[in-house]
Amino acid sequence: MRDVNPESASFAAEVSSCLMCVACHPESPSLIAGGTYNGEVLIWQTSREEDPLVASSSIGDFTHNDCVTKVAWVPGEKAQQWKLVSVGSDGRVLFWDPSDLSNPKSGSQLFTGCIPRHIRLNPIKQDTPLGGTCFSFSKEHKEEYHLGTDSGYLFKCNTMSATQIDLMKGSNSKASRLNNPTVFAYNAHIGPVQSISSSPHHRNLFLTCGSDGLARCYSALQAKPVLTWEPCSHPLYAVEWSPHRSTVFAATCGDGSVYVYDLSHSRGAPFVVLQGGSKKAVPTTCLSFNQKSSEYLATGNAKGVIKIWRLSTHLGTEGGLRERKIIDTLGSVMDTEADEGVMVS
Repeated sequence: MRDVNPESASFAAEVSSCLMCVACHPESPSLIAGGTYNGEVLIWQTSREEDPLVASSSIGDFTHNDCVTKVAWVPGEKAQQWKLVSVGSDGRVLFWDPSDLSNPKSGSQLFTGCIPRHIRLNPIKQDTPLGGTCFSFSKEHKEEYHLGTDSGYLFKCNTMSATQIDLMKGSNSKASRLNNPTVFAYNAHIGPVQSISSSPHHRNLFLTCGSDGLARCYSALQAKPVLTWEPCSHPLYAVEWSPHRSTVFAATCGDGSVYVYDLSHSRGAPFVVLQGGSKKAVPTTCLSFNQKSSEYLATGNAKGVIKIWRLSTHLGTEGGLRERKIIDTLGSVMDTEADEGVMVS
């Protein structure tokens, strides 16, 4: 933290359209991937001052043709290998080799026909693209990920069904549709799903939040949420599990507040609420726990202000068997045990 100058950014890059999302490489943080409003996927090397742009995608038949809403680095098939994943408003989930962004290696696409009839919110056409907003990969099952959409639907997806782009390029079929990645559907939010976070501590648990003002905890074993929170009367924009405590997570709100929960302390009330500090509410739109130091939490708001918060040492100290039991209980809940998601307030 002593190297951070709050008055000046240490790196800046220009892009051709609005930059919608970024992701630092997990092992080489000087590598930053980003996605733009016009569908480009980019990679910068911040240590290269004169020409930091390492790679950029083109606009074509097999790339994004709409806004890129999230990018993430995920483990590759081999040890110490990483690939880049992007999702866009065109419903495409694309998998890239970071050394060559000319075309994705494989991809899938969501269409409204993926939605099971029993959870459809409105009458729909079967062949309309379903815009993706966020995703999070399972920490134990590398081929599984959860995906949120701009219409509130939530899916479990699998990379094994992705279409191999190289094969499509050789098929001389521009109109070919990428494969459907979904294998299971969860109860939907009302309005866009803004954020998803898979638990780093339990293979079945993941968090979501949405424009409906709800944060939810799901078990991958059932469609209904096992816990639901409504911390404020505004939309929620980001949610993330702590990498250091299995029962701790944080969520950001449209009123500028950050709600930090500890399920071992209370299943309903936040352990602490971090206030935005402004008389006029400015939505806090993103957050990230420090992966190495448990005391730091970073947030960003709609005015471009980044804040670093110092958290209580309690929130970074693992609680042992009691916390493990709480998480194991939530992660093993099935429909026969919980006919309805539990609403807590």
